[in-house]
Amino acid sequence: MRRSSVLGLLLFVTSVSPALGQTPPNYRVAFIGDSNYGQDFQNVLDMMAREGVDAVVHAGDLAYSAGGVSGFRTRIEDTLGPNFPYFASVGNHDKDHWASYQAFLEPWATANGIVWDGDFGIQSSHEFQGIHFVLVAPGDFGGEHATYVRDRHAASDATWKISVWHRNMEIYQLGTKGNDTGWGVYEESRRAGAIVATAHEHSYGRTFELSNVESAVVSHFDDGQLNPIALISDDLGTPTIDEGRSFVFVSGLGGQSVRNQDRCTEGWGPGAASPCDVWGAVYTDDQGATFGALIGEFNHGGDATLAHFYFMNVNDQIIDDFYVRSNHIPAAPPDAPSDLLATAASSNRIDLGWMDNSDNEGGFRIEQSTDGGGPFSVIAQVGGNVTSYSDAGLLPSTEYCYRVRAFNGAGPSDYTNTDCATTPAPTPPADPTDLVAMAVGSTQIDLSWMDQADDEDGFTIERSTDGGSTFTEIATVGLDVTSYSDLDLAPLTEYCYRVRAFNLAGNSGYSNTDCATTLDVPMDPPQFEEVVTGGASGTLVSTSEGVTAVDGDLYLAAISAKEHESVVSVTGLGLTWTLVEEQCSGRNQTGVSVWSAQGTPTGSGVVSATLAASAGNIVIAVSRYSGVDPFDPVSNVVSGNTNGVAGACSGGSDNSSYSLDITTALDNTLVYSAAARRNQTHTPGAGYTERAEVQHGSGGNAAGQAVQDRAFPTASTVAVEGSLSSSVDWAVVAVSIRPTSFAPSGLADSSPTEPTTFALRQSFPNPFGSSTTITYELSKADLVKLTVFNVHGERLAVLVDGHQPAGAYQTRWPAVSAGGSSLPSGVYFARLQVGGRAKTIKMMLIQ
Repeated sequence: MRRSSVLGLLLFVTSVSPALGQTPPNYRVAFIGDSNYGQDFQNVLDMMAREGVDAVVHAGDLAYSAGGVSGFRTRIEDTLGPNFPYFASVGNHDKDHWASYQAFLEPWATANGIVWDGDFGIQSSHEFQGIHFVLVAPGDFGGEHATYVRDRHAASDATWKISVWHRNMEIYQLGTKGNDTGWGVYEESRRAGAIVATAHEHSYGRTFELSNVESAVVSHFDDGQLNPIALISDDLGTPTIDEGRSFVFVSGLGGQSVRNQDRCTEGWGPGAASPCDVWGAVYTDDQGATFGALIGEFNHGGDATLAHFYFMNVNDQIIDDFYVRSNHIPAAPPDAPSDLLATAASSNRIDLGWMDNSDNEGGFRIEQSTDGGGPFSVIAQVGGNVTSYSDAGLLPSTEYCYRVRAFNGAGPSDYTNTDCATTPAPTPPADPTDLVAMAVGSTQIDLSWMDQADDEDGFTIERSTDGGSTFTEIATVGLDVTSYSDLDLAPLTEYCYRVRAFNLAGNSGYSNTDCATTLDVPMDPPQFEEVVTGGASGTLVSTSEGVTAVDGDLYLAAISAKEHESVVSVTGLGLTWTLVEEQCSGRNQTGVSVWSAQGTPTGSGVVSATLAASAGNIVIAVSRYSGVDPFDPVSNVVSGNTNGVAGACSGGSDNSSYSLDITTALDNTLVYSAAARRNQTHTPGAGYTERAEVQHGSGGNAAGQAVQDRAFPTASTVAVEGSLSSSVDWAVVAVSIRPTSFAPSGLADSSPTEPTTFALRQSFPNPFGSSTTITYELSKADLVKLTVFNVHGERLAVLVDGHQPAGAYQTRWPAVSAGGSSLPSGVYFARLQVGGRAKTIKMMLIQ
């Protein structure tokens, strides 16, 4: 595996020197969110281009669908230019395809000399043109965001500090969003004197200067350039006093839709009832709002500590106009670091170390030259007090020279000495280890292994069909790849595998050899057993009668409401219910949410769903299926509305039919779909069987949905389709359900021809909570090793390792890591090795 960082920092390199010191005069940054990628977003881009913005900060919900990512990117490149400085934090509609955004946002940052650390848009810190941006994702990804905001801003000495995320707390937006983020990120930003930039609610609003965000305490009502908002950070020397000052804004009019003003409708601003008096400006549908962006002009008129902010809509009208003064004034650049030492650590890595001689640096920038004394280019940036760095991905037998300097908001220090090192000639990489082969179907075996090298170029995978006597290379994968799926295999056939790494110097040794036997062909398709429906108004809907409890069956609950409201939880049968997909209709008049549950029910009973807000009418339909995969029954999911696959919640038109494509993973897969139909009669698609139509209410205010299914004997891409008695703004969620498979004696890794010398039984209980018991039998004495792995092939525990006599054995696995911490819900594998053979079982942990 490649290692390009030290001290836990994920560092990204660039060959372009970033701007140092103060922000250029009149530097314009535009703040937007909730854009989509249609013409309305294009109008916002055109306005920003006319204004001559120098950078854009996008607070989440970029294109709302995976299919819109390329269109979103194209509009930016065509309007603002390729590689435009574009900062973006992830939004709730971006989560499933954020990696696609990172794939071009990260190179854009590199091309602009933006040296940064972290996971771009989720937890990342960026210093550019004298402005320090921290991008986080509270409520969407990960945790500890408040700590990250605090620590990253504390490490920066920039004049301007800005915290960016997508979601809001209830009182800091003008619509009906809930408390999604917690107060930590807000208050740590205020304590740092950092501006808080959010979106999520499709409107514009900004506060006055705040001395306490959680309590909505206004410390200053701004009024023009001579009376601006102040950005003040806490004085660490007075820990009992909270001096931090900042302001919060929501800029969510990037092109998706414009929402009503649902909060502070009876007054806002000075003199309004708290907390409405926090608002310095609001701009919603109630004020006739249209799309636009908040633009901040930093170093206004050459005053490095003054910024002029104004919200401009696509008609070039200025809606809000105010000034901000920063009290972050670095006294002087830091002292220069010294004693730089470069040491070649491998054929592709050089380690650097230096002395830190200052106590006021924001960080250090590392520069590299491949031509002795120059020219140099910046390759990385590390935080304050960091005194080492590993430069990886280098060429072998090549000399590299380095120099380092510190920086803060007042500018850079002088350079260290220059030191050079030459990478040695390459050697073959270290052998990979812990290869695990796992049959996951009748035609597929998944492989995973541990990468023990930091200089490999890739891995070759070899397969044997004669028990490991002869091997043939079947695939090559790239560096740091530690898994592979071998497809199109024969059912009930044993395949053995080994892996080795390679680089320019040659091949490593082989990993261990591991074998697995493909499963039998799938059994019959999943079988529909029952559907129970119900209807209600308000925030809670339940089935009208109990749903039957059957161990291992799959339960799918489909919920639709008019008006559309999100489902926050589903309960019933003593099972844990998980959201599969939620899809609004094209005009957001209705929608459908599908939740699933599987396991061991505590008993038959009603199933209930709770909505985020009250709806006029709600319906629920709970379907039960038997004969499903006991570990991972749902393979693929697709949703759509009149706007298309994963369609947006506005701008759609009504029509009377739907058709979406879904890919089935195995032969004999069953496709289930739920369609929100409001008050129209539903006709199932060709070959589909309608299981239920349920409606609550009447006329245009009715909530209604139809549930249908169809089995497909051959794995392929198939249509989910149906028609309605009249045009309506429908929404559909479709799910493909895997059938169960079996292998002789239930042993996925056993060979039909091998003598039975040992057996590994399925753990019990399974799925399980805090622990599960693993049982195995030996027909003769032998060396035994029982190991637990996760889905990445990482070894979590060795439960047995030694010689055992013949007999039956049991051992308990408490589902904790080697360090004793609880493991997350998911799939785990128990691997029993006896002599030269091995068997594996799959275990499902549900916390």
